Amino acid sequence: GMINFSVVGRSATMEQRKAYSEWDAINKDREKIVAALDQYYTHLDFVIGGKISIDIFPKGHDKSQAAKHRREEDGDIEIVFFGDRTEYPGNDYAIVAELDRTKEEGLPSQWHAVETPHDTFKILRDLYS
Repeated sequence: GMINFSVVGRSATMEQRKAYSEWDAINKDREKIVAALDQYYTHLDFVIGGKISIDIFPKGHDKSQAAKHRREEDGDIEIVFFGDRTEYPGNDYAIVAELDRTKEEGLPSQWHAVETPHDTFKILRDLYS
């Protein structure tokens, strides 16, 4: 399982989310929280997710599992991933790293960094229609 933690709370208004996200971009609050928690809870992973949250889960139980399981079940299928936190320490980084690794091995995969659902739709329309 996974816990999603947010300093401003999951029920924060859009204005509160925006204000915290802008403040966090400057002050790196979530990066500091992740670094501190990493020191004390070595059996868990902490990754920055979305605009206001931190995802917490047992080590190795990240999004890369999805790609690994799909390949185990269906072989060399093409995997296409869209994520808004593809950079380290974002919560999409693990699956992006896994897709990059398998692409180097010759397996079909690609990923796209997006910020909004509109970005995803545009890429789908432009590349896959």
